[in-house]
Amino acid sequence: MIMVLFRYSLIVVFLILLPGILLAEGWTFNGYAETGSRATDEADYEPELVDSYTYHFYHLKMEQSAKDLAGYNIGIVFSEKEYETLSTLNNDSTEAKAGVFYWLSPPTNTAGAVRLDLDMKFKRKRYMFNVGDTYDQVLVTPGITWKMADKSSVGLSAGLNNYNYINQEDEAKQFIKIRGIKYLAEDRLTLSGGIRLEQLDERQQDRYRTQNKADLGLKYKADALWLESASIRAEKGRGDTKDEDNDLDLDYQYWLGSARTWHNIGDKIKTDLAYEYMQKDHLLANNDFREFSINNNWDYEWLSLDLKHKEVTYRDRVNSNYRRETLGVGARYAKRMDWNARAGVEGNYYRYENGKSDKNRYNVLIGGEKVLTRQARLGAELKWRFTDNKCSADKRDAGVRVTGEWKY
Repeated sequence: MIMVLFRYSLIVVFLILLPGILLAEGWTFNGYAETGSRATDEADYEPELVDSYTYHFYHLKMEQSAKDLAGYNIGIVFSEKEYETLSTLNNDSTEAKAGVFYWLSPPTNTAGAVRLDLDMKFKRKRYMFNVGDTYDQVLVTPGITWKMADKSSVGLSAGLNNYNYINQEDEAKQFIKIRGIKYLAEDRLTLSGGIRLEQLDERQQDRYRTQNKADLGLKYKADALWLESASIRAEKGRGDTKDEDNDLDLDYQYWLGSARTWHNIGDKIKTDLAYEYMQKDHLLANNDFREFSINNNWDYEWLSLDLKHKEVTYRDRVNSNYRRETLGVGARYAKRMDWNARAGVEGNYYRYENGKSDKNRYNVLIGGEKVLTRQARLGAELKWRFTDNKCSADKRDAGVRVTGEWKY
């Protein structure tokens, strides 16, 4: 019943907004189409899977605002994935989103302002072979945000996140979220944090009854000779992999800690350092792991250099433990506002516990964007990847992404 009502709600919202779409000014229409192949170990937090897949993504989005007092957005995403060895995860999905916001008073009001929000999402995910994992998702989130005179803000939202499975017991989740940002020390110190409380209607097999999350962050603008700013952040809670667009459906608990600093060296050189540690333990799976990484990025006018060290350690899958060293070099060029181009080369060097799975992966990227008119622009990006495996056949992959934007 909820699914049917939500589908009709999306249709009603679209029909209500259709006159504004056709007649109002100030809207933006953008989207992209992308096809290619990826390896799951390229993702930051998806070591549950060890495989590669081909994909096709299509994304369209339209958004419009009326002098920042009110606005809406409508988006739709299509995706298809086909795995190389884990064929049971082959799937396609369709996702529709709609959002509306309205300021009760102008956001520039020195005495503060209040904003109302309503976000909705409907997603259909179909597995080719694992029919039992197929589901429809409905997400409805009304919210309110209070923006204070000193730019600090507090937001409160609540809603429903329901999954309707074909051959399994449905998941009906209710949640509430509170987020806040506070500026201190003449805006040099920013304190941010939030908490999300989520609960299932009934305790299900292989599921947590509650999936609460909390995070806290602090950022300081040093504005010193060698240190521009610094930040630290901590996060702890429980989650569900399918909420993160992962093709597995697993519950887990985790905690995450990170620190980052930004530096200006002279007038033209910028660099930043990032440290991160993550611990992730699954409810019923042998995918528990620990991950540590260090990132260092450098920018000099049109040239960039990226360095990264990453270590992943599994509790049970010892032979899957690995270290990855990354070296990337990029260049960019822009001719006024007419067009821009970019290119990059990246090397990733994986070293595993048993040594037999060692590999070197090289990525090449070429892209650019052309401004056609004041209202329209078009871009394209080409990717090539070569994987040199130590004890198996080498692999060659490619991908292409086309983007567009039109403002009216």
